[in-house]
Amino acid sequence: MNSHHVAGIVLAAGQSSRLGRPKQLVELDGKPLVVRAIEKLVAARCVPVLTVLGANAKEIRTVLSDSPTELLINPCWQQGIGSSIAAGCRQLAGRADFILITLCDQPFVSVNHLALLIEAVAADGYSIAASQYPNGADGVPAAFSQQHFANLRRLSGDCGARQLIEQSEHFRIPLDEGHVDLDTPYDLTELRSRIALQATQETSNANS
Repeated sequence: MNSHHVAGIVLAAGQSSRLGRPKQLVELDGKPLVVRAIEKLVAARCVPVLTVLGANAKEIRTVLSDSPTELLINPCWQQGIGSSIAAGCRQLAGRADFILITLCDQPFVSVNHLALLIEAVAADGYSIAASQYPNGADGVPAAFSQQHFANLRRLSGDCGARQLIEQSEHFRIPLDEGHVDLDTPYDLTELRSRIALQATQETSNANS
């Protein structure tokens, strides 16, 4: 196996109860968030890309019928994000030297950011590379080397990867808008207004 063989996991099992509809299927620029997340991992050369589903799995699977991803239904998704990480890592056992874990509801994560995380663990030798949010916290997207796979497979409940990151020495890559997610209808309205404003500004700048 190539020592730079990196697999990707998209965590997309949540119920989105506060949003009132499946967050995974919210469209930005004409694409569902879950599709955008998968495509970014593919562009960052993750192989395979595994998407972990739970709530609304049937509806989401339909959207992903032609998407370049493997699908895994986590029957324990209601227990929390930790169970989805563990299920995904068990599914990838023996198939990668590094795993990059990302969410489907962080719209400002770029392919370049994912590539930097991969480079830190695959080329620079760090065992964990994590995203640093503006508030100073470290979290996903994050890349992990094999030495952490066993601990990832043991995660459960609402205990996600952040605790493992905080307990281990790791490399930080700033994610200026890592705190931007879509938990409520207000979040979605604000995000779409922001994107529309940015598009208007870009058009104005191009025409000036």
